[in-house]
Amino acid sequence: MSKHVFTCDADRQRLDLVVASGVAGLSRRRARTLIERGSVSVDGVRIRTLGRLIKKGATVLVADDPLPAGADREVDIAVLFQDDDGVFVVDKPAGLATEPTRQAATSVTDRFARKGLRLAAVNRLDVDTSGVLVLATTPPAAADWGEVFREGAVERLYLGLVDGVVTEDKGVIDINLVAPDKTGRARADATHPAGKKAVTGYEVIGRAEKATLLLLRPTTGRTHQLRVHLAWLGHPLVGDKRYSTSPTTTKHLGLHALALSATVRRVAHHFVAPVPAALLSVLEEHGLAAAALEAPTR
Repeated sequence: MSKHVFTCDADRQRLDLVVASGVAGLSRRRARTLIERGSVSVDGVRIRTLGRLIKKGATVLVADDPLPAGADREVDIAVLFQDDDGVFVVDKPAGLATEPTRQAATSVTDRFARKGLRLAAVNRLDVDTSGVLVLATTPPAAADWGEVFREGAVERLYLGLVDGVVTEDKGVIDINLVAPDKTGRARADATHPAGKKAVTGYEVIGRAEKATLLLLRPTTGRTHQLRVHLAWLGHPLVGDKRYSTSPTTTKHLGLHALALSATVRRVAHHFVAPVPAALLSVLEEHGLAAAALEAPTR
């Protein structure tokens, strides 16, 4: 990724012209592409309007980065559930951020915004994680579901493919996590004053020569919790470039949010996202695809 930060030196000039003139060698066509996909921020606010007039002295950030493989195509995002109360549940594909960030060129909420649907994320999944993602189309729905998540009254089930052979059939990882630092890495630390309680239950559902397939049941929702906990256990997720030291060419991080259950407004909900083809391909390489397809979703 190449980032460019500069100060607008002309008053009330169109954003596409500001970007094209502010980044050496950047064509106006490329400037428009970057603006439309959400890679341009002005004074810390992402702007997608080509003709927005920018004031002199504004700070402009341009992230001229290639999109993840396939992310430049308008891949359909499967809708698992929606109702009249504003609940909107999707099967998030790997390679998309949940919501816009300065690092993410495209996101789930962006995709729907382009279709005229404004969504607020209730929970979040890492860019490379696929599966059940809960969003809301109304403030009351966001508030009700947000409260359930904050209270820990949500049951979440993940599939996790990890390096090495996990010998224990079942276990619980209970170690505090310190939030990601400026490098983007969280860490497990039982004594750090900034550490927050994090608990993950796991169960082996398949073993191969060099990998193990787990069902993961987090009872807390810390940033990167599953990735850090498994790395701390000595069995990082297959394909985890941030927390594993093993070289990888895998096409899908070994993590999928398989199912989610919660009772909101006295209504019981249960959502399931099928294992994506790219992850099944990785599992097939290890002879574990059948175990994933037979995995319980409750």
